[in-house]
Amino acid sequence: MVDVIRTFVAIELDAAMQRALRDLQARLTRERAARFVRWVAPENIHLTLKFFGDVEASRLPDLERAIT
Repeated sequence: MVDVIRTFVAIELDAAMQRALRDLQARLTRERAARFVRWVAPENIHLTLKFFGDVEASRLPDLERAIT
């Protein structure tokens, strides 16, 4: 079986943006505007620039060289 890894290039959000997202989530929850939403923790949110999908683990060094 070939090992594959779900692969993407992303930008992490800074602490200020994470705080803003946490505040927005709390406000929407208080106002019940998002009753049926299951929130992602802001520290786990990122901006995906390119999604590669499932990539064989053996190909990751080649991919890293190609994008750096």
